[in-house]
Amino acid sequence: MLPRRQESSSSDNVTAVTKSLQKVAVFLLMLVALVCGHILLFHLRSVLVPFVLSALVVCAVEPTVNAIYNGFSGRMPPYRWFCCCCHRKMRKDAFYGEEEGEDPDRAELEPLNGPTDDDPLCEGAARCASVSIAIGLILLVVTVLAGSLLAGALHLRESWSSYSLGAANLVAWLESITRKLSLRLQLGEQTDAHLNGFYSHLLDKGQALVSAVVEEIISDVSSCVVSLIIILLYVIFGLLHPLPIGGKVSNLVRSYLWKKTLVSLLYGFSVSALFLLLNNDLAIFFGIVSFFFNYVPEVGTIIAIIIPMPVILLDGRLASPATTLMKATMGQLAMKIVFNNIIETSLIQADTEMKVHPVWVLLTINYFGFIWGPVGMMIGVPILSVLKGAAVSTIELDTEKDDLTKAWAESFLACLEGRPQKAREKLEIAIGARSLKARPEEEKLQNFGETTSAA
Repeated sequence: MLPRRQESSSSDNVTAVTKSLQKVAVFLLMLVALVCGHILLFHLRSVLVPFVLSALVVCAVEPTVNAIYNGFSGRMPPYRWFCCCCHRKMRKDAFYGEEEGEDPDRAELEPLNGPTDDDPLCEGAARCASVSIAIGLILLVVTVLAGSLLAGALHLRESWSSYSLGAANLVAWLESITRKLSLRLQLGEQTDAHLNGFYSHLLDKGQALVSAVVEEIISDVSSCVVSLIIILLYVIFGLLHPLPIGGKVSNLVRSYLWKKTLVSLLYGFSVSALFLLLNNDLAIFFGIVSFFFNYVPEVGTIIAIIIPMPVILLDGRLASPATTLMKATMGQLAMKIVFNNIIETSLIQADTEMKVHPVWVLLTINYFGFIWGPVGMMIGVPILSVLKGAAVSTIELDTEKDDLTKAWAESFLACLEGRPQKAREKLEIAIGARSLKARPEEEKLQNFGETTSAA
């Protein structure tokens, strides 16, 4: 009996060591997978960024394209090809139910071409027409936005003399303030000269920064033609031959994109109206900049508030740049509170399906901004919503309550939504389910060992 007990205790020790080594190996494998994924995302950004952008565009406009296609293909009233041609031949119960008398025009429906219900030529023409309308609208919007940005940047460069005059006025004002303070505090002339030199150097750096930003905008708008063509090709083929992507993921991403676009449009229009009231000739430019940066939660609106500051301070055509800057800043802060903290919260954050903890949102923005640049900061949150939609779909499609995959998905979802207690409970359930699955194997091995030792 004693040797058998020693063998069982030694086998238990070996099992414990094996489990510890397995956990270490799994952790190392996960770490290696994360590093490899990061390297791939970083080095393939020129390929993945256009693809992700086009996938988001397709997800947003696909229901509209399908609605236009159903109208053109006679699948909805008035049930005519392209809404004005021959009637589309229908199956008996395809659109009217079992009884023919449900629709008064049922007897008038005649086949368009041949004995079958579908005409491939007309179907293809209807799909191409609906996709062409969507692509035309997308190109119109992109052209207007890009043209407005380019026009604003060119206007800023052409009016550079006014901003140079404003910089000189600001330097003169700072020098007069410094002279008064030096006389009151009895500072030396050398200190006064150092301060004036610091002011001049600081303003020169500010002018160089504004000029560099303007030139960067002009070069980016001019060089994004190739990327735009690639994105359009993705969008065209994605709408002509839709991929089987739907369900909870696409609905969640589509809902976020449309709600965020609505809030961004309202915010951009409000910023343009504010700068028009302040007699600023770059009102449309700043409105479009605010529209784009509003796609980056919290961080983007702060950047959009900071961007106009040097332009307003250096504008020599303003009687009081400081007063104008204060009005513009206070107005933008008030709009941020109204649109981002009230309207957007009621539309997006109040929706339980779109609820995500702010820490994960900021982490996603920082990470994708690091690997993909400003575009990554804009599309980081939609990617996060894709992950959440995938977790929700996994939970809903899996009907077994004690399933390991479902438990892990629920744990991930609870962690993503900021419910630590719930995440801990689901993680314990997942670990328990894993141990339950592993226990029969261990019992089989133990019984096999006992049988072998007895023999």
